[in-house]
Amino acid sequence: MDSTCAPLLPNGLGAATNLGTIKEEIKTKADAIVASTIPDAAPLQNFLALTRAGDVLYQSTAGTRQLGSSEPLRFDDMFWLASHTKILGAMALLKCIDMGLIGINDSVLDHLPGLAKEEVRLDPNDPSSATQPRVGDITVRNLLTFTAGNAYPVVDILAALNPETIVTDPKAFFPTNESVYEGSHAANPNQIWRYGAEADYSGLLVEALTNVSLGQFIRTNLLDPAGVEAKDFAFTLDSEQRARLVGQHVRVSPDMLIPRAPIYDDANIKFESAGAGGFGTINALGLALLPLINQGVHPKTGERVLSSELVAQMFTPQLSGDEVENGLNQPSQASNDGGVLFPGTPKQWGLGALLFPEGFETGRGKFTLAWAGFTNVNWHCDIEKGVVMLAWSQEIPQDDPVYNNQTRYPIERVIYDAIGNSFF
Repeated sequence: MDSTCAPLLPNGLGAATNLGTIKEEIKTKADAIVASTIPDAAPLQNFLALTRAGDVLYQSTAGTRQLGSSEPLRFDDMFWLASHTKILGAMALLKCIDMGLIGINDSVLDHLPGLAKEEVRLDPNDPSSATQPRVGDITVRNLLTFTAGNAYPVVDILAALNPETIVTDPKAFFPTNESVYEGSHAANPNQIWRYGAEADYSGLLVEALTNVSLGQFIRTNLLDPAGVEAKDFAFTLDSEQRARLVGQHVRVSPDMLIPRAPIYDDANIKFESAGAGGFGTINALGLALLPLINQGVHPKTGERVLSSELVAQMFTPQLSGDEVENGLNQPSQASNDGGVLFPGTPKQWGLGALLFPEGFETGRGKFTLAWAGFTNVNWHCDIEKGVVMLAWSQEIPQDDPVYNNQTRYPIERVIYDAIGNSFF
C-alpha cells in the first residue's frame, strides 16, 4: 500500500459564503454548454452536482429519452448503471467489515469456492490460454483493489462481438449469468492492478456473508439510510421502473449516434451483479455517495452508513509502486480505446474506485475518488472540495471522448471555476 494519505475532511462550509451566487453563475454557463451540445455530443444527459451538505449545486436534464423519441428525458428516469454499480458493491462489502462479518485482510476463498478453484492463465491476455494453479491467497482487500488477478470474462465476450451486431441486433448482448465473472485469472494475487471481475465477487461475498440478496443488503444498509426511495434503484425492474427506463445508443463515428434496444436484459438475470447489474436514477446515486465525503455519515438523514475509518481508507492509495506501474499505467480494457487510463495523470486505487492523488485537469481536488459505467454514466466524490458530481448519458463505447470533451468536462470546469477556493 502507498503511504500517501488522503486529505483530512474540511470542517464546515470552509470559505463558501454565497451558495446562491455560485449556483447562478454555474447555471448560466453550464446550461449554455448543455443547450449547444445535446443531442450532438451525447443523445441525452442528466447531470447532478451536490455539495458536502447534500444541497444541489447544479442539475440539468437534456435531450429525449432516446434519439427519435419526442418524449423529453426526465430527472427521475432510470438508467442502466453498468459499472457505476461497482461503488455500491464496494460500499456493501465495506459495510460487512463494519458489521464484523469479515476483516479487510481476511481470505475470501472459503466463502467463494468457485473463485478458489479458478486457475491462472499462462498468457494473461488470452482467454483460451492453458492455465496453472493459482499461487497465493485472495483477500477482501484484493477484491476491493482489483489486485486478485482476475480477468474480466464479460469484457472478453464484448470484445469478440461483431460491431455490426452491436448496432443492429435488437437482442441484449451483455451477459446476465456467471459468464460475467467465471473464468481463468490473468495473474496471481498481489502482482498487478488489472480491471477484472473482482467487483462481482465482492457482491457474491456479501451474499455469502449475510445470507441475503445483494439488492436487499444495499437497500437496507446503503440506500434506506441515504433517503433513497425503493422505486429509484433496482437490479430487476418492475413495470413502473421499466416505463422510466432510458433508451440506449451506440456511437459509430464522431458525428453519428444510433439508438438501439437495451444492452442488458434485467428480466433474465441469473444473479445480481455488483459489477454491472444496477439500474437507478441520478438522484438516488447522488444521495448514496454523499456519506463518502462526510466521514461515512449522511448529511441529510444523519444516519451513519460506514465507519469513518473505512471511508478514510477508501480515499487512501492502496497500490504498491509496482502495481501502479505494471497495472494502472499499462493499457487497460477499462479505457475507451484499450490504452492507458488518463495518460499523464497521476493515478492510484483506493478501496473500490480510482483515485486522483493530485486532482484532475477539470479542477477536481486531491484524492478525488471516481469511476464510471459502460454506458457513460460517470461519478466522482471530491473529498477535498466537498462535491459529489454525476454526469450520465446512455451510449457506448465507454468514456466517450466526444461527450467528455464537448459536454461533461466543460461543465465540470464551469463548476470548479465557480467554486474557486470556496470549498464546501
